[in-house]
Amino acid sequence: MEITQLRYFKAVAETGKIVTAANAMFVTPPTISTSLSQLEKELGVSLFQRDGHRLTLNRQGEIFLERVNQILSIFRYACIEVTESASEGPHHLAVAITSANIWVDLLANFSLSYPDCMLSTATMTSLDLRSGMFTNHYSFLLGAEDDFIQIMPQLENEFLFEDAPAVMVYPSHPFAKRKSVKPEELENERIVWPRINQYMFVKMRRMLELHGVSLPYINTHSYLVCRSLVQQGSCIMLTTTHTAFPGSDVIHVPIESPETRWRVYICRHKDRPLNEDEQHFYDFLKEFYHLK
Repeated sequence: MEITQLRYFKAVAETGKIVTAANAMFVTPPTISTSLSQLEKELGVSLFQRDGHRLTLNRQGEIFLERVNQILSIFRYACIEVTESASEGPHHLAVAITSANIWVDLLANFSLSYPDCMLSTATMTSLDLRSGMFTNHYSFLLGAEDDFIQIMPQLENEFLFEDAPAVMVYPSHPFAKRKSVKPEELENERIVWPRINQYMFVKMRRMLELHGVSLPYINTHSYLVCRSLVQQGSCIMLTTTHTAFPGSDVIHVPIESPETRWRVYICRHKDRPLNEDEQHFYDFLKEFYHLK
């Protein structure tokens, strides 16, 4: 069994079609088919229910996919940590984050303020964290409580702020002069959604459903691509109030949904004193968000 086989299996499990998975993995469909056949033969069980060209995971496939996700996460972060360790110097700081869009301005401004400190970040999913990916390699973990509530007892954690839904708009958009917008006003907007994490997407979806709004047609891209599309005036973006930064060329308008809020924390390993660079980052973060 090889890592490549696991990646092919994951691609088919997520797409349901061998041709689609092959296109995503830049290989031919027979390559995927052969790999799946060898994998099922090695395991001694079928992993899919086959209905024409559509493949759906059976119970064994669901169990296997959960473990495959863990294996691929461990492998991915092992590669990251090994690569980073080759260039680590006396001033190196690694930070784990769960929602990249919230921390873009913080991380960028810290790097500008401390150019001698090499800052590296890794975006982790809830599954990554449950699998033990927040290792001693990382000094801090930043994210919403729901993202890592299962491992919080193992860490020292400090509440930072409460976050809430917002829309990012360009200056000439009608929402730009508003103090807030109602969820139902999003019904006919062209919206982009940054690929961040599942918990936040579920929160946003539930917010819209609660207010009787059908989920808008949404394009998903990286946060920076979404932000660029907003800057060009072609759409608006679902985001959060704490992605806003003074002086930005985009405008964040809160969405009126008091029932949809979440708590954001900074976490670190227990009983481990901060070194000089970690203390600089911690102090900078507190000042950046005007926290005592």
